[in-house]
Amino acid sequence: MANPGVPEKDLRRVQEMLEECGGNQSEAARRLGMKRSTLRGQILLASTLPERPAFAASPVPSADMSNADLITHLAGRSRKHRARFHAEKNRRIAIDTKEPLAIVWFTDVHLGDNGCNYDLLLEHCELVADTPHAFGVFMGDASNNWPVNGKLGKQWAEQETSKHQERQLVEWFLKESGVPWLFWALGNHDLWGDGETILRMMNADLVPMASWGAKVTLEFANGRECRCDLAHDHKGNSMWNSLHAETKTAQMGWPADFVFSGHRHNAALHFEEFASRSQATWLMRAKGYKEADSYGHFLGHTEQQEGHAGVMIIDPTTDRQNPIVHASLDIEAGLEYLTWLRSR
Repeated sequence: MANPGVPEKDLRRVQEMLEECGGNQSEAARRLGMKRSTLRGQILLASTLPERPAFAASPVPSADMSNADLITHLAGRSRKHRARFHAEKNRRIAIDTKEPLAIVWFTDVHLGDNGCNYDLLLEHCELVADTPHAFGVFMGDASNNWPVNGKLGKQWAEQETSKHQERQLVEWFLKESGVPWLFWALGNHDLWGDGETILRMMNADLVPMASWGAKVTLEFANGRECRCDLAHDHKGNSMWNSLHAETKTAQMGWPADFVFSGHRHNAALHFEEFASRSQATWLMRAKGYKEADSYGHFLGHTEQQEGHAGVMIIDPTTDRQNPIVHASLDIEAGLEYLTWLRSR
C-alpha cells in the first residue's frame, strides 16, 4: 500500500514523468524538482498503487458543417437574400381598374410624439377611407421609436407615450385607420433598434413594405403603368430649392412619372417635362404631422403650415405622356377633384 503521506496523484505524476524521460531517473528527478533518492522512494511507493482500468469515451461528432457544405449553404442563402432585396426595391402593384383613382401620400406621422397633429391625421385618414377609389401610401417614420441607448435615449422622457403605446398606435395606423394601403416605406426612426423587425411582424405581408423606399410600378387593367420613385428621402440638398433632390432623381435616375420624399418636414410640389429624357414628372415632398418641433426650432427651421400630406389623381385612360392628371398638397380638394372626374 502506498504511503498515505504522499498523495496518489503525485505518485501517478512520478510514474508519468519517468515514462516521459524514458526511464532516466536523474532527468525525471530534475524535472520534478526533487532529489533522486526521493524519486526512487516514490517510485517504490507508486509500484504498490492499483492499476487503473482502461477506458474509452464514445466520440462526439462535430457540430460544424464541412467547409464545402458551409459554402454551399451560404451561397444559397446569398442568392435568396439578393433576390429578395432586388424584388423589394423594384415592386409592381397591379390595380384591377382603368378608372381614375387617387393616392394620398402620408409621411412622418411620428405617432406618440407630443407634437403629432392627431386631429388632422384622423381627418385625413377618414377622408381617404370615405372616398371611393382612394388609396394610401406611407413613406416612413410612423413613430419616434427612440433608441433606448445613446444620447437619443433621453428623448423618451420628453414624451408622454411609452414604447409600448407607440407600437399600439402604429398598429392602429397600419390596420385600423381605415386607409386602404398600397405600400409602406420605413424611415430612419422606423429602422432604429428593433423597429423594423416589429413593424414587419405587425405587417405580416399585409401591405407591400420596403426599407427606406423603392421603385414602384403601378399596373392598371388597360395595360397603362405609372412609375413612382419613392424614398423616405432622396439624395441632394439646396437651400434655394426644396425639390433639388427630387429634381436630381428625375433627371439622372430611373425614368419616373412621380418622385416623392418626406423626412425633412417640409412640403413642395412641382411638375416639369424633362425634354432631354422625353419624360414628364411630378415632384412632391410632404411635411408630415409632427409639429411644435423643439429640435427643428433649435436648428432655426421655420415650421410650414400646409402640406402635411399630398395627393395625386391617376387616369389610366389619358393620352397624356404622364398618367397623373392632377396633384395637390390639399387632400380635401384633391379628393373632391377625383369625385368630380369620375362623375363626368
